[in-house]
Amino acid sequence: MDVLQKRALLIKPSYNEANRLNGTENDVQNVKKVLTGKFDFKETAIKVLKDDQATKKNILKELSELTESCESHSVVLVYYTGHGTYLEDSQDEGLCPTVSQCQTEPEEPKEERCITGQDLSPFFEALSKKSVYCTVIFDCCYSGHLYRDKEEEGVKIKQLRTKPSATASKHKKYTKADRGGWIPGDKDNFFYFAACTSDELAKEKKEGGYLTLAIADTLDKLQYLDQVTYEAFYRLLRKEFREKNWHNVQTPQFEAGNFKTVLFGTSQVEQAEGGVEISEVISTEEFVLSSGSVQGLRSGCYLVYKATASEQSIKKGSSSPDYLGTIAVKESQIQSTHAIGSSDRPQPKITCGCLAYLQAAARVKRSVYFSPAPLDMTIKEPLILELNKSDMFTVVAYPPTVTVNDPDPIGITCETIKSKSCWVARRSNRILVPPISVDRESIMAKNLCRYIRYETIFDKAQPPKDDASLLKNVNLKVFKVENVKYNNKTRSSVIAKELQNRNNVEITTVKDREVIFKAHEPDGKGIKPGSGDSFLYQVINKNDTEIHICVILYQCDGEIKAIYPRKKGGTTLLRRNDTAEDIAPLFIPDGCARAMAEPDPAKEEPQTISDTLVLYASTKPVSYGAILQSAIQTDPDLSRGAAPNSGPLSELEDFLNIRMRPIPNFADEEGMKYTIKKVQIFTRKHNSP
Repeated sequence: MDVLQKRALLIKPSYNEANRLNGTENDVQNVKKVLTGKFDFKETAIKVLKDDQATKKNILKELSELTESCESHSVVLVYYTGHGTYLEDSQDEGLCPTVSQCQTEPEEPKEERCITGQDLSPFFEALSKKSVYCTVIFDCCYSGHLYRDKEEEGVKIKQLRTKPSATASKHKKYTKADRGGWIPGDKDNFFYFAACTSDELAKEKKEGGYLTLAIADTLDKLQYLDQVTYEAFYRLLRKEFREKNWHNVQTPQFEAGNFKTVLFGTSQVEQAEGGVEISEVISTEEFVLSSGSVQGLRSGCYLVYKATASEQSIKKGSSSPDYLGTIAVKESQIQSTHAIGSSDRPQPKITCGCLAYLQAAARVKRSVYFSPAPLDMTIKEPLILELNKSDMFTVVAYPPTVTVNDPDPIGITCETIKSKSCWVARRSNRILVPPISVDRESIMAKNLCRYIRYETIFDKAQPPKDDASLLKNVNLKVFKVENVKYNNKTRSSVIAKELQNRNNVEITTVKDREVIFKAHEPDGKGIKPGSGDSFLYQVINKNDTEIHICVILYQCDGEIKAIYPRKKGGTTLLRRNDTAEDIAPLFIPDGCARAMAEPDPAKEEPQTISDTLVLYASTKPVSYGAILQSAIQTDPDLSRGAAPNSGPLSELEDFLNIRMRPIPNFADEEGMKYTIKKVQIFTRKHNSP
C-alpha cells in the first residue's frame, strides 16, 4: 500500500529588538507537534527556516525545491509566522523575511525586500498543476499602512514598522483587478488560512500568534480528524476565536478550491445539509442532533419528520403528514460532532431516530469595505471593531468580491463635512445612513445594524405564497382624517364618528394616485392638536374563529414600533366577526428625514416622507418584539434636530428567528395560518406649500 507523501515548510524570520516577536518560536513548535502527532507528518519531512536562515532568497529557494520535488497528489503545508506589511506602490501585501534593511534605514523598495503575492503565485500555480494538496497558513498582519497599535498588556501586533524608500520598485503597480497573490479555482486542491483580513492587525502573545494558538486548541478538541473537512475546520476555528473573545480583534480568513477535502488529506466528505438524525431526547423541549460543526451543521430553524418520510412528503413542509415539529439550533449550541436543538413548547412527537431538515439558516451578514484602500489603520480600526462586534458585517479587503448572496457590498469612506472628519457609508453610490463624526464609531455601526435589520425584516413581511398557510377574510382599512382634535378621553368617540364620516378618504382603495397627509405643527415638546392630519386604521376579522393581530409602523427614520396593541410587539385577540381600530396623528420632527429618507447632507431634505403600516395576523398568538427598534441617529454636529440616543437592539438570534420566517414562533406553527398586509402613508411637512 502506497504511503501518502506529506511535507511541510515552516518559516519563522527574526527581527531587531524594536520589532521582535516573542511567540513565533512557540508557533513553530506548536505546528510541528500538530503535524507529527495528529496528521502523520514525519520529522524528516518538515523543513524549518528560522532566524538568519529565513531570508527572502532562502525562502524562495526552498519553495522552488519543494515545488519541484514533491509528488503528484501529495500533501504540502507552507506555514509562515512573523511580520506582514502593506505595500502601497503595488497595492499588495508582503511577508517580512529576515533582512537587516527591513529593520532600520531601507536602501531598496519594500516590494524588493518583502515576499509578495507576485513572488508566491508561481509556486502555488505549479503545485496546483501537479494536483498537490497544498495548505498555506500565514499568521501575520496584512493591514493597511505601517502602524503599530497601542499594545494590550502581553499582546503584540504582528506588523512590521518600516520606513519608506526613495528608490522606485521594479514590481509593477497593480490595478484593482490585477493584484498579486494566488486565487484558487474550484478544482484546485489549495487551502489558504490567514490570521486576519486586509483591514485588521494580527496579534500574538508570548505563547504564540492568535491564529496558531486557535488552530492548535481547535484540533485538541477534536477526537476524530479523518472526517474533518477544511470547511468544517474553518467554522470551528471561527468558533474558537469567539470563545476566546478574539473575534473583536481579528477575523481569520479562509479560501479554498475543494473545501470538502479532509484536513491534511486527499479524500472528500459530503456534509449534512438536512436529514440530521435526532440521537437523544433530553426532554420534550430539548433534543440532541447527531451532527455538529465537523459535519457542516448550521444554526437555524429545523423541521423534524418521521424517519420514513419520503422526499415528496418532506417538500410539503409543516403541512406534511410526516411532520412532527420544529426546533431551533443556535450557533452557541453547535458542538464539534453534535448539537442541541430546542423548542419553546413541548414536542412529544419527536423521538430518537427522527430526521431534522434545515428550513432556514440563521444568518444575516453584509460585506463592508473601506475606500480608498488603504485607509489609515489608526482611523478605521475602532469602526472595524464595532462592526465585528455586531456580528452582522464582514469586513473584506478592497475591492470586495461581489457574490450572489451579497450583490451590493457597503463601502465606507472618511470624508470632510462641515470641517469635520466623518464616516460615510454607501451602497450602489447612495448614502445609506447619516454621516457620523470620527470618534463616534459606535453610533455609525449601530446605525448600519438598524438599517440592515429594517431592510431585512421589511422585505420579509409578505403573506405566505401557499394557500394552505394563508389566513383569509382579514381586512385592513386606513383613512385620512383631517384636522381633528382628540385626546385619550375622546379617542373612542372620535374614532366611531370618523368611521362614519364619508368625507374621509380610505387610502387603501385609492389606486390611481398617492394620498398625501399633512403633518401636525410642533408645539413645544409635543404637537398642536388638530393642526394636521391623522390616520385612522381598522382591522376587520370576517372569520368565524378568533385571530391574533399586531399592527406595526415602519417609520422613515428607521424606527419600528408596535402601535396596536402597545405592548412590545405582542399580538392581541380579535374575536370572530369583530373589528379593532385606532387613530394616530402624523408629525415629522426636524431632521427626521435625514435618518433614512435622504441622509446625504449635500442634497435637500425631502418635504414628503413615507411610513408603512403593517398588519400581522395569525390564528395563534405570537410576538414580534425582537424586530422593534429605535430610530437611526443623526450627528448633532451635522444635522439639526438630531435623534436622541437610541435604545438597545434585540439579541441577534431572536431577530434572526423572525427573519427566517414571517411568523417567529416557529415551534407553534403546526396548523397555523397567517397573513401580512402593508399600507404606505405619505406625509408632507406642516410648513410645506
